[in-house]
Amino acid sequence: MESLSKIDFSYFAGQVVTDVNTEENQTLVITFEKGYLMVECPWRIRKGKEIILGETDCIISAPKKFSRKNIKKLSSPKR
Repeated sequence: MESLSKIDFSYFAGQVVTDVNTEENQTLVITFEKGYLMVECPWRIRKGKEIILGETDCIISAPKKFSRKNIKKLSSPKR
């Protein structure tokens, strides 16, 4: 399968998410242990090949069920 993007996000792999900007009308910012990611485009969060949350879920498809608050929950290590 060919990569959809030439951007390498491997720097963020394995890092703990420490904060997520949950304000719906602001730029999505995900803060990691060693940096942050500012997302200024439509987004999807994947686990392997499965999409587990996308911007469309939060805004159009199921806004009562999903929000940006789900990002932090989904990225928290299982305890």
